[in-house]
Amino acid sequence: DGDDGDDGDDGDDDGSAEEDPSRREILKLIDTSQLPRKKIGMYMACWAAVLVTTVASSLGSVECGTWTYWAVVCAPIPLLVAVVLVTAMSEMSRQSKLDALGYQREPADVNYSLENVKYILVVCVLAGAL
Repeated sequence: DGDDGDDGDDGDDDGSAEEDPSRREILKLIDTSQLPRKKIGMYMACWAAVLVTTVASSLGSVECGTWTYWAVVCAPIPLLVAVVLVTAMSEMSRQSKLDALGYQREPADVNYSLENVKYILVVCVLAGAL
């Protein structure tokens, strides 16, 4: 029947996650989830905060241009900044751990250095302001 017992697997990868603790740690740190619930939850909370304040500022009970109007409009900004900072710090920490474990990044992977994170934050703030 032509079956020589070779299933095409050379055996190099069998159980390697169990044998190599650093590989196991790398696999834990790399987010391969199609639906990361924690991240989506944070972004949905941001969206809901912006939606609620936008609707509240346009209901007519708050006069445009008053300090109350601006307080309502700007209310979600601390939440948005907090989510951005927590996400950035989390990604920098994750990348640092991956680098320490010897993970080889792809050329297209974002380098979450402090300098690059500052650049990303500036671009995001400008995009939001415009």
